[in-house]
Amino acid sequence: MDLLFKSFIIDLKSLTEEKLAKGEISVVFATMGIWDKDGDLALPGFYGNQDVAFLPTHDWSHVPIGKGRTREDGDKAVADIKMNLDLQAAKDWLSAIKFDLKNGTPIQEYSYGFKVLEGGSRMGEMLGRNGRILQPREDGTPGCKIWEVSPVLVGAGEKTCTLSAKAAGKTFTDESQAVLDAAEGLAERAKALAALREKEGRELSPANMERLASMAVSFQKHAETLVKLSAPAHAAAPSEAEVQARRELVRMAKRRAGLD
Repeated sequence: MDLLFKSFIIDLKSLTEEKLAKGEISVVFATMGIWDKDGDLALPGFYGNQDVAFLPTHDWSHVPIGKGRTREDGDKAVADIKMNLDLQAAKDWLSAIKFDLKNGTPIQEYSYGFKVLEGGSRMGEMLGRNGRILQPREDGTPGCKIWEVSPVLVGAGEKTCTLSAKAAGKTFTDESQAVLDAAEGLAERAKALAALREKEGRELSPANMERLASMAVSFQKHAETLVKLSAPAHAAAPSEAEVQARRELVRMAKRRAGLD
């Protein structure tokens, strides 16, 4: 499952003391028609109406502390959440949210986990900028599946998403496949962006090329580590044929990720 995460700050206009007392939160989790910090632009219909779980810090091993439903209101994607105040964890998070709202500028961050469905995105240009356009599917259904909305640690950003994914109750096999799928997805997105730039008679920006080069070096380093770990700890020294086979394995992994 290609699970992605995006962070947002809660929209204060949607919160009232009456709603908070009942554990009800309405959050604007996305704005459509503008480019976000990840280089995505969502069109109306991409999010749609969906049931979602409310989880603490993307922890899929934790019982949901509430549930909600998404809706689109003009150019805003909104999640109406009802917290289960019979759970102590829900009470604790509600207390933290109230404290944050009442003491200075709110800094509590939220994040939602979703998957882009087939036909739910394309590379293109809009509003004078190129990037990934998130769109409804051809049959008019939402272009994504939103699994959950989560309050997360302030300032955690991408690292919180990474750590949360590790704590999401996945087996080693599932996490390994998820990492491989993510690497392949990123490589395909990089290829699509490069093809778009070539069609425009341009190249990738220096910043993007530097980022890809740095990732390629990191991937190669980790691939070599995994190859070493795949050998028995007390095995005899590998033969030349085995060494060549392992090198070929690394090269195949790099080619599969589009890095060779």
